[in-house]
This record gives sequence, C-alpha cells and structure tokens, in this order.
Amino acid sequence: MLTLFIPFITFVTSFFARFLGNRAASYLIIFSITLSWILSILMIKKVCLEEIIYSYQINWLQIYTFDLKFSFHFDSLSTIMTLLITTITLLVMIYSYSYLGEDPSIIRFLAYLSFFCFTMLTMVTSGNYVQFFIGWEGVGLASYLLISFWTTRNEANLSGLKAVIINRIGDVFFMFALGLMWTLFRSFDYGIIFSTFPAIVDENNIIIADTDIISLSSLLAFCLCVAAFAKSAQLLLHTWLPDAMEGPTPVSSLLHSATMVTAGVYLIIRSSFIFSFMPYLSNIMAFISIVTVIVSSLIGLYAHDLKKIIAYSTCSQLGFMLYSCSLGFYNFAFFHLVTHAMFKCLLFLCSGSIIHALSDEQDLRKMGYLLPFLPLTFTCMLIGTLALTGFPMLSGFFSKDLLLETAYSSSSYGIFIFSIATFAAFLTSFYSFRSFYLIFYSNLSSVFKSSFSIISEAPLLMLISMVTLTVLGIISGCLLEDVFVGLSGLFFWNHSIFYPLFIIITESEYINLTLKLLPTFASILGGIFSIYYLTTAYFFVILTYFYRAITLVYNKFHFDSFYNLIAKSSTFFAYNVQYIIIDRGLLELFATTGAVRTIKVFYDLFTFIHSGSMIKSFAIIISATSLIIYINYFFLFN
Repeated sequence: MLTLFIPFITFVTSFFARFLGNRAASYLIIFSITLSWILSILMIKKVCLEEIIYSYQINWLQIYTFDLKFSFHFDSLSTIMTLLITTITLLVMIYSYSYLGEDPSIIRFLAYLSFFCFTMLTMVTSGNYVQFFIGWEGVGLASYLLISFWTTRNEANLSGLKAVIINRIGDVFFMFALGLMWTLFRSFDYGIIFSTFPAIVDENNIIIADTDIISLSSLLAFCLCVAAFAKSAQLLLHTWLPDAMEGPTPVSSLLHSATMVTAGVYLIIRSSFIFSFMPYLSNIMAFISIVTVIVSSLIGLYAHDLKKIIAYSTCSQLGFMLYSCSLGFYNFAFFHLVTHAMFKCLLFLCSGSIIHALSDEQDLRKMGYLLPFLPLTFTCMLIGTLALTGFPMLSGFFSKDLLLETAYSSSSYGIFIFSIATFAAFLTSFYSFRSFYLIFYSNLSSVFKSSFSIISEAPLLMLISMVTLTVLGIISGCLLEDVFVGLSGLFFWNHSIFYPLFIIITESEYINLTLKLLPTFASILGGIFSIYYLTTAYFFVILTYFYRAITLVYNKFHFDSFYNLIAKSSTFFAYNVQYIIIDRGLLELFATTGAVRTIKVFYDLFTFIHSGSMIKSFAIIISATSLIIYINYFFLFN
C-alpha cells in the first residue's frame, strides 16, 4: 500500500516546497519515488515468486444494496505494471531534474509527475471498475497538466485541451460500461464480474421490433473497447497523441511508455475474461488495430518533427499490442508493452538530449552531422532505434516478432495479417532510420545554425537515465520471454489474465523458419532502403511521380481537417441557431428582455396614471370604464 500512497503524499507535500527550496524539494520528491520503486520490487518477490495474491478493501459508500469499497488488488499483472510505472517514473524524474533544472517551475513539474504516477498506480492496483475509473480520470487530468505545463505557450494549452476532449469520448463510453455492469451484475468487483460473465453472455438482449439487436454483455465489452481505443490513440481517436508532443520531452517519454497510452491496453488485458467471450468484437478490434499500424507508419514517413515521428511509432506499436489482445494472446501483448516501454522511453530521452543540445530545435530538416558532438546520445539512440525495428537479440525482437508469429498461426487469415504486419515493420524501420540518418549523418545545417560551444553532450543525470534504459532495452526481452510466455507463464500469471491455449503457443514455434525471419529481413531492408533513398536522386523521383499520395500522407490523411470541419459545423449551428435564434431571440423575447419591457410598459402606465393630475387620471378612468361597458353591451346584445 505504501508503494501506492507515497507518490500521493509527495504530491501533497510539494505544495510546501517553497519552504525547502527547489534543490531540497527536488531531492525529496526523487527520493520518495525511489522508495516507492524499492517497495514495488519487494512486492514482486511476494506476489510473483511466492504466488501470493493480496487484496485490501476499505468501506467507502453504502446505500441500501449499493455497497462500494476501496479495493486494492495485487496480483502478477498489477505488480509487474507497478514496477514498470515506478521504474520509468524514477528515471524520467532524474532526467527531468537536469533537463528542466533552470526552469523556475521545476517543483511543480516534479509534483505533476508524482501525481501522474499515483493516478496510474491507483488504476492498475484497483480491485473494481469504479476505482479503476477514478485512476483513469486522474491519468487524463495529469496528462493535461503536464502537456500544458508551459502555460505561456498557446500550442501547449491547445494540445492539452485536445487530448482531454478526445479522451472524453472514451470516458463517456467507460461510464456507460459502469452502468451496464451495475445492471447486469449489481457489482463492480473484478471477481464477481469475471466469474459470472460467461453465464450471461447470450442473455439480456436488446430487442427492437421483435429482433435481437445486441446483448448487454456485448454492449458492455464494446463500451470498454472504445474507452481503450481512445486512451491508446487508435484510428479515428489518435489525433491527440502527436499534438501532445508540445509538452516537455520528459512528459512525452512518460506518456508514451508506461502511463497514459498504455492505460487502454491495460484495460483490455485486465478485462481479458470479458473479451475472450466476444469473438465478433475481437474481429473488429483486430481490423482497427492493424489499420492503425499501417496508417501511423505511413504518416511517420514524411513527418519532420522528431518527437512526432516517435509518437506515430507509439500508435503503431499500440496497434500491435491490441491486435494481439484481439487474438487472445494477452500475455504476449503485455510482454510487448513492457519491452516497448523501455526502448520508447529511451528514444524520447535521446530526442530530448538532441533538442537540448540544439537549443530546442525539433525539425529534422535543421539537424545533421551530430555524431562528433553527441557520441553517447548516438549510441543510446542507435540501440533504441534497433530495438524499435526488431533487430535480433534486442528487446523488440523477442516481443514484436512473437506477436507476428502467433498472428500467422492462430487465425484463418493469418498469412494476410502477417504480410501487412511485415510491411508495417518495413515502414517502421524506414522512418526510424530516416530520422537517425538526418540527425547524425546528413549535412552540417545544425553546426552552421549553432556555435560549436553550444552543441555538447547531455549532462550526467540525463545520461544516467539514458544508459540505464539502453541496458534495459537490450536485456529485457531476453530475460522476460520465458517468464511471460510459454509453460512457465501459466504459473507466473496465476489466473490474473485469460491465458491462451498452450497448443497455439506451441504451433507458433514450429512455423517455417523463413516466415520467422521475414519481419527481421523487412526491418533490415527498410533501414538500408531509407539511407539509399536519402542519399540518391530517387528521393526527387519518388516525389515527382507520387506527389499526390505523398501530399495525402504529409497532411496526415486529413484527419485533423475532417475534425476541424465537424467542429466548424457544430460551432456554426451553436452560434447561428442556438445562440442567435434561441438564446438571443426567443428566450430573451419571451423571458428576460420581454419581461423587462412588459414591466416597463406597466410601470410607465401606472406612473402616468398616478402622476398627480386629477383631470388626466379621471379622464383615463372614465374612458376605460366606457370602453368596458361598450364591449359588454356589444357581446350581450349581438
């Protein structure tokens, strides 16, 4: 429990940091997260090695039959996720202390990171979906605070709002799911829902015109799926993720590796006992996730912002994870989630080192020939890039290729999906090595732009985090493969997730060796072709013949333009119809303005009558009385 609440206590006490000073308060915050990290390691020993599941419940709210508790559940899934979150948060904090050391709001930034860590831990250790939703909303709030950390930058404020607005879609569907849970189970507890869900899969259908439309259980799974897709930036709900790069680079590294975007994948994995009984929904998930992989990879080909290129690779890798979940291989998806967190955090920290050296320059077209100036950053980023592309013996090789192999062997259309995923691996390698070449090997634009004295290697604290993640990016895949997958994984997970049939895992080990090596060859070919493309005249040839397709990709398939058009149309309706006709028209005419005018008319009338002139008043009274008598006479005799 201390692992969870130490970051929260740190966040609260940071409000009094001015009494300690920036340096002392920073040391205190980092020390607190270090303590939480140590406790999470001890928790791994108890839960995963000794196979003990801990559950704590605290009374919260009870109204008649509605009984809600604070429930904390520590099993293999939640404890591994806790260790991952605290590890990445600690390394990012150490990096941030050097990266933002001169910023006067460094304490506020570290406090937001602590709050981010606390809300994520609240979500992953929850024992019911209501508490999960509280952590889910807290993660969204923390991401907004961190993305818009530099409040004087209009782009950062708009990006934070965009992230919140798009994630509202997922939050609304999550709330619908909570209502359906109470309707079906009269409970939000994991144990009750997961154990009784198989019994109500085909019951409680929604009937329209004597036709079964959809069951409530399917609707529940669909709502959870949309919530996960919004948080994990899948197709149609992905546009907020690249724009979130307006925040500080440490925010991007934490956001993309172990917190915000992984929350959706974690929701699917935690709810594996629900999605395993939804084959039709799984097919929809598979289609959307694999299209996300392709679209994100294509957009990354012609992006020029260094951080946004890495962000699109995150969308692509999340698509691989969710596709694995749609096939039922939740352990494989979580394995890739862990390894991806290592090398993706590394890539963002390396990009921060480059941006820091070039005085906040992020455009690849203004970089080049940085190898002599940033040798350690070059080495770390090379390892991260190779891990992302699935180079042999690095972490991405063990996890991503495993997803592709199981996709081939476990589905009737596996060869088709395998081909698309292999092509996506080629594209990922292409734009990754394109960025790498433009930064370290291309022209001398960065040297001419900045003086030699400004371009220098990152400070020691930044390098400590980068080197640590480099080591983890090399060894994590090899060390964790036997733990998360295979026969040993059956005992490791201890029923915390829905484990796939072991025979399917075995079949994936015996597919053709050429097919096994095909994604690796595609990645190597993508890197070679990228460098050849940039160093020859084919760059201009392709631009000439495919300029329409390249323009479409460069404009990100016009997703932002489409959403802007929708926003413009809704704004037009809100202004011209709701505001002018209804608010300023009918409501004011018959309510506020009309009432005031009516009162003023009567006020003027009575003021005139009681003005003190007896003759005028008498004449008015006589005239009104005569008019009333005439009207009565007319209606009585005619």
